[in-house]
Amino acid sequence: MDVRSALVITILSILGAHALAYLLVGVLPDAAVISLGLESARSEVVAAFHADHGIRPYSQVIADAAHLDLGTTLDGIPVSKELGHALASSFPRLVIAGLAIVLASVVTAILAPARSGALDRAASFLAFLPPYVMPFLGVLVVLSVQAAFGVVITDGLSLLITVTAIAIVPGALIVAQTASITRRNLESDFARTLIAVGAPALYQRVRLLHNVAAEITPSLEKMFTGMMAALLFAEPILGLSGFGTAAVRAVRRSDPDLLLGVTLVLAGSVAVFRLFALVVRRHYGLRL
Repeated sequence: MDVRSALVITILSILGAHALAYLLVGVLPDAAVISLGLESARSEVVAAFHADHGIRPYSQVIADAAHLDLGTTLDGIPVSKELGHALASSFPRLVIAGLAIVLASVVTAILAPARSGALDRAASFLAFLPPYVMPFLGVLVVLSVQAAFGVVITDGLSLLITVTAIAIVPGALIVAQTASITRRNLESDFARTLIAVGAPALYQRVRLLHNVAAEITPSLEKMFTGMMAALLFAEPILGLSGFGTAAVRAVRRSDPDLLLGVTLVLAGSVAVFRLFALVVRRHYGLRL
């Protein structure tokens, strides 16, 4: 499969996810009941609410999206503006978490022992934890620090706890795969030749980083998905504004346009990582 074909398939997958989300919006609780409360018992009030916030036909949704109009939230705020603010809040957390995972992968590739051991067992255990575990542990850390020391959680410490909650599980997956790939590469003829000609072990590991990068890139999609899954729990649980909190609020309030916007952002982001992996593997001449 070439990159052009992959791009077409990616676009179709984004549209498919968006269409599926549109269908699922119809089975969510009526937004009028959630927003109006007791007033939802009055048919005229519900009718007025649906007239202002009813679900648009899908053809109109697609046509508006083509003009970068994602609709409005139940609060009357443009979805694009709402998502822009949410992403601006979450972006630094995701970037720091992603860089931490990449750094952990590089360190693992350079320092991983030649045989599997405690590192592999710990990484494999953490990689299969549900995405909500670390955010809840983050809350326990916050409460424990406050109770034990009576200190106020600063923005810096809050960021550290959030980034850790986002990065641990997907990072463990990348570390486990990096260690496995590194060990296999150490048995290659190229790696053995480097040692045979007198190259230091550190130089050998550094030269093998290209091989690790080429083989690990398909997992970037899984890494990002894991980070976003953790973000959806971490931000609401830790009381932070951001994309995860906006997504949870959209589901809780059955906000149709915001839900579709969240789906579009998620599908598009995952698609970017998938295409990036394809480009990298093509660059290294590996099978796509």
